[in-house]
Amino acid sequence: MQLELTELKGNKGLLAAFSSAVTSGAVPHTWIIEGPDGSGRHTFASLFCRVMMCEGETRPCGVCGNCKRAAGGHVDVHYIVPLKSENKTVGVGEIRALREEVYINPTSARCKVYIVEDAEAVTPQGQNALLKLAEEPPENVYFILLTHNRHGLLPTLVSRAVCYSMEPLSEADARAVLGKVRGADEVKTETAIRLSGGFVGAAKSFLKGETLAAGIAAAEKFLNALAEGDEYALMMTFSALPDSREKARSLLTAIAAAVAEAVRVKAGVPNASKLPIEAAERKAASAVGYQTLVNVYEYVTAAENDIAAYVNVNAAVTELTVKVAAARRENK
Repeated sequence: MQLELTELKGNKGLLAAFSSAVTSGAVPHTWIIEGPDGSGRHTFASLFCRVMMCEGETRPCGVCGNCKRAAGGHVDVHYIVPLKSENKTVGVGEIRALREEVYINPTSARCKVYIVEDAEAVTPQGQNALLKLAEEPPENVYFILLTHNRHGLLPTLVSRAVCYSMEPLSEADARAVLGKVRGADEVKTETAIRLSGGFVGAAKSFLKGETLAAGIAAAEKFLNALAEGDEYALMMTFSALPDSREKARSLLTAIAAAVAEAVRVKAGVPNASKLPIEAAERKAASAVGYQTLVNVYEYVTAAENDIAAYVNVNAAVTELTVKVAAARRENK
């Protein structure tokens, strides 16, 4: 048996672990895959299903019935999507209802796969019920929990699964993927890659409409306020973030990328600044201490993760403002 896993770019650690598990015949029954939108979580889930269900000598072969059905809607691939439910969550009742179902043999494949999208939106009670299924799963049943942030899941559930964080792509891999985006010139593509931190989904978002310009503007405004220690300007930077969860996360992603560039400039990394706001990055690097820049970067990414985990946008932004202002006053 051979595996063909090149569909998922980068993520060598995850692919090596999956390949080894399939080859040895000891595939873990519960996987937690975390990462931002567009990071490849769904690509891995799809690849997992096709590899596990494929009937060919090279998996996935792409031509057998199970491969084709798994790619477009297989009766043995079940999706649990909390945010599409009436209450925008999944509770204990829905998970308990799976108990009898999971013990029914697969219809046409050798196994069944349950994919839980936005797993952090499952209630704690629902996660506890899922934990019981994960502890003693049927031999031919697998669970894949897709999440923006594993910290939104119960520690007991996390401990029963193998957990992987999706990795950003190299600039070369990201460039190859984004080269197919219509109307994206080389300069915009390079800027989107830098702002996204190498996650193609975020980069594609930046290439839509005015998102790229808005991200750059927010990042420049933030760095200037940070450099000047202007707490009011910092507050206004964050207060201007849109209520839309997706747009707020996009702008925070851009701000985090700009702070990361300032950290590299501060550290003296050659050719560190590749965003079109080099003056603001160097200004921040000159005025702000290295540790403070690192702390600010961590605060911004934490806020981004909180918003992804469905924390109230205003609450996450308020906490971020307080932390950044305090760090700037201390300025280590």
